[in-house]
Order: sequence, then C-alpha cells, then structure tokens
Amino acid sequence: MPKYEHTKIKRLLKAYPKEVSENYTYSRGILENKLPEEILSNWENVGLGLAQENTHSWECALSFFKVSVEVQQHLPSGQFIGWCDSGLKLTRKSTKISISFFDSSPKTMTRLRPRYIEDWVSRVESL
Repeated sequence: MPKYEHTKIKRLLKAYPKEVSENYTYSRGILENKLPEEILSNWENVGLGLAQENTHSWECALSFFKVSVEVQQHLPSGQFIGWCDSGLKLTRKSTKISISFFDSSPKTMTRLRPRYIEDWVSRVESL
C-alpha cells in the first residue's frame, strides 16, 4: 500500500461521499494531538486504503473514521495500528463484516484486553 501525505489523502478522499472526508477531518483533528506522526500517517493511509479497496469499501472507511477516536482511547499506539490493519484485512474479505467489526469496536474495546484483539479478528474472519 502506497504511503501518501496528509494533503494528498484529504484530496483523494473527496472522490467518495462527503461524510467520509468529514469524518476523516474530524478524527484527524483529534488524533493529531494524541498520536505520534508516524502512527497518525499509518492510520490515515489505512483509511484511504479502505476506501480504495473496492466499489463499496468507502463505507468501511466511513465506519473506520467514525470510531477511530473512541477506539484509540483504549489502545496503545502499536495495538491501535494493529486494529487498523486488521480492519483493512477484513475489508479485503468482506465489506459487511468489516463494517460490523468497526462499528462494534468501541464497545468491544471496553471489554476486551488489547492483547486479545488478534483472537477477536480471527474469530470475525471465520464468520
């Protein structure tokens, strides 16, 4: 997956429904004060990758951007990126499962220890 600068990502996201770029901009505004630049860059590139994956995957990116701030509050930076990458992996298998994964993540993170995220993703993949 290519790595793009923030300004290019913002421009590329305009190709999708405006809710995608609005949620991206809102979440980025919060996360840029909480995450190191490298992690923030990975996060926004994963979001763009989600949107570009297939015809309907912009819906996955929308869910991803909507919940990212809340999920990030529960995870250390490395595990937050793991969560991002897991969502991208799920999107490649099924956009519907990926959307469910993202939408359920905020509540799940309050009950699941970060070290069990990979197990959770493996179970989701088997659906």
